[in-house]
Amino acid sequence: MEKPKNSYRLEKFNKVNEQFFNYYRLQEIIPPNEWDMFIQTLREDLPSSFRIQNCLPEKETLIQYLEEKYFAPLRDLNDESIHAPESIPFVENAFQTNMSRSTVRSHPILRDLHEFLINENTIGTMSRQEAVSMVPPLLLDIQPQHLILDACASPGSKTMQIIELMHKKSSHPDGLLIANDVDYNRCYLLVHQTLKRMPTANCVVVNTDASQFPSVLGPDSKPMFFDRVLCDVICSECFFVNGSLRAVMVPKIEVGFGTSEPNFDRPEPTQIHPGTIGLDRA
Repeated sequence: MEKPKNSYRLEKFNKVNEQFFNYYRLQEIIPPNEWDMFIQTLREDLPSSFRIQNCLPEKETLIQYLEEKYFAPLRDLNDESIHAPESIPFVENAFQTNMSRSTVRSHPILRDLHEFLINENTIGTMSRQEAVSMVPPLLLDIQPQHLILDACASPGSKTMQIIELMHKKSSHPDGLLIANDVDYNRCYLLVHQTLKRMPTANCVVVNTDASQFPSVLGPDSKPMFFDRVLCDVICSECFFVNGSLRAVMVPKIEVGFGTSEPNFDRPEPTQIHPGTIGLDRA
């Protein structure tokens, strides 16, 4: 018998792991007088956030539809537990709301909005992405002609955003994005999150160690330099450092903290020295 849609039960996760906390105490990177605030911040739920595709021609129409179909009716409910999505001031056409997953599934309008976001994310008109993850590509001032390296690209949210920014000023940009990840299996995820949602000839996915990234030779057989390099090592390598205690509802943080020394599923981040790859022309 086929399992009914959304028939699962979401249970609150107890965000306590003394081995995890003790590990970071030993690193002495958090001042003692800030420790309690640090732990409390990790235990807070992250807002749910999403953004509209930057180069989508119908983005204004889509935003208007969201406002009329979902946002305005949610505001009219006058329910203190329900927060209609609001614009993120530092990211264009992006929205977020401070509601738990259980709350999102508790009201028909919220359930419909959740289903709509999932469908739009699948086809690529929207991306469900943490707000902090949206910032780095914006700082790069991406131009259509740029040669760009995304050194630790998987799972691909920022990669997708870079592709959009390349197409924002030109429907046929001359530039190229090289999206790299050291993990072969995560490259499949990268392709699914980017090229299947937004097919483009301006992006290639490669699988290598970014600390030993090979030179890219131009038509004159001389090394080409990247105009922009995005290297988010923490996001790609260390899920437990990147606020994931706040982002997940399953005890992923148990991994690697059951022994006297951390035993991570994935290799520890490798420091990437600017001299190992052609960073930029500046």
